[in-house]
Amino acid sequence: ANVDEEAGPHRKLTNRGEVLGEHVAAGLTSTSRFDGARAVPAAAAMLSSLPLQILLYFNGWYVLLYSLAMLALFAWKGTWLPYAESLRGLFVLEVVLVFALAVIDGARIFLGSKGNKTERVGPLAWSTGLAFASIVAYVYYLKLQIYVTRGDVIVNAFAITFVAAEILLSVLTIATFTRANRAAR
Repeated sequence: ANVDEEAGPHRKLTNRGEVLGEHVAAGLTSTSRFDGARAVPAAAAMLSSLPLQILLYFNGWYVLLYSLAMLALFAWKGTWLPYAESLRGLFVLEVVLVFALAVIDGARIFLGSKGNKTERVGPLAWSTGLAFASIVAYVYYLKLQIYVTRGDVIVNAFAITFVAAEILLSVLTIATFTRANRAAR
């Protein structure tokens, strides 16, 4: 480190030329990092939930596998199981609901991940609200659709477990963010 002659002996230049003495005087700690020409204060405690983020990541992949499995099950059901003509419309509606559920779950996972990473309550709360809509759809596929096969029970039970765990972790994370926001005021 060079000594800045006009700034005095206590103001050292870093290899990028930022003056360390000014940053210490500004209240930045020695753990502060430099981002280009400006100092970034030392990071506050991270409030994001790593278990929630991991669960959201793996649930994103599970939603893809779930959608493919449900479409394969519906293809099998439509081919091999007898549907009365009056139930064909309901069968088509159940297939369309798989696509709608994939979109809802994609939005839910995106909002949950965004809210968790940015430590914002709003997106995380929306994600939790969409999670309840997802659970209603999963319970429909688990109990109320025209034909419920063992495959339906397995994939929907896993989906409900994933979403229930996400709801629990989301509520705890929202409480953590809210408590930290109140303490910061």
